[in-house]
Order: sequence, then C-alpha cells, then structure tokens
Amino acid sequence: GAFAKKSAEAAQMIGTWTFLEPAVMVTSGNLLAKAAGNLVDDKLERMLDEYFERANVTAENTTFTFRKDGTFVRSLAGRKKQGVWMVGGDKLLLGIDNVQTADMTTHMVNDTLTAVVDVSRVMGLLQTVGAMSDSKTNNALIKLAKSLKGVGAGFVLVKEKKDKGKKVKR
Repeated sequence: GAFAKKSAEAAQMIGTWTFLEPAVMVTSGNLLAKAAGNLVDDKLERMLDEYFERANVTAENTTFTFRKDGTFVRSLAGRKKQGVWMVGGDKLLLGIDNVQTADMTTHMVNDTLTAVVDVSRVMGLLQTVGAMSDSKTNNALIKLAKSLKGVGAGFVLVKEKKDKGKKVKR
C-alpha cells in the first residue's frame, strides 16, 4: 500500500511548484530494477543533491508553473523556458518550441509531486553543465545508474499555497 502508484492528474498540477529535493524512483515493474534501484537510490539521491547544488538548482530559483490553458513556465536554476504540458496516466509530457522535451513519470501525495525521467538523461544533463565530479566512486555509481533500466531521477516539488494574497510554501 505504501508504494501504491498515485499519479498526478491534470487538475492537481495547476499552480506553481517549487523544488524541494532530488528524487530517485523505480519506474518499472521489473523486480531486478526495483532491487537494484533500492540498493543505489540512497547513494544516488545524495549524489544528485550534491550535483544539483553544484548546478545551482535551489528552491529559490527552480519552479514549474502549470496553467489551465496547457502552458507552463519552468525556471531551472534561474533559466526560464515556456512550453506546453499535458498529463496522460502517470506521465507528464512537456514540450518547448514544438519539441517534446520531457516524458516524466509522476507520483503525487497531497501537495508533493515527484517527477522523474530515466536516470541516464539526468546524468547526461548534469555532466553537460559540469556539475559531475570525476571520482572513481561517483563514476562507478554513474555507470551503474545509467545501466539501470526502469530507474528514474528528477525532482520532488512542493505546491505553493496562496494565503490572503501571499504565496506560502508548505
């Protein structure tokens, strides 16, 4: 029951979501992927936390705002992009400049949203922005994470609440 899938629905997505922490989630029903994912997810989350910090991904500069009209604004480490979004099952599809840029698996509990993509995409992005270190331990973990099919990495986001005209984060 604790691991029951609770996908985000479109109506629940509307609003502004702020970065809380990195996320690692097993997205496959494959038992081997689940076992391997559970073995590395704590280390991988700590590593992602370090790398997100190096890439300047913080609660102050990383938000997603989803609008009713199917458009969104994303600020990732202060870099803004606009696009379109839609939800289908447990997938959040994001498109920027008429190109699908993300197919994220979602999990929602109350006002907390976990959204992940295949871990190899996140690792590739972090390597591109120069946030990855070259230690043997990290390289081994990166190689293992990239080989895991059905393990996702991404964000835990918290929905901003409005209280008497002021935004209040939970």
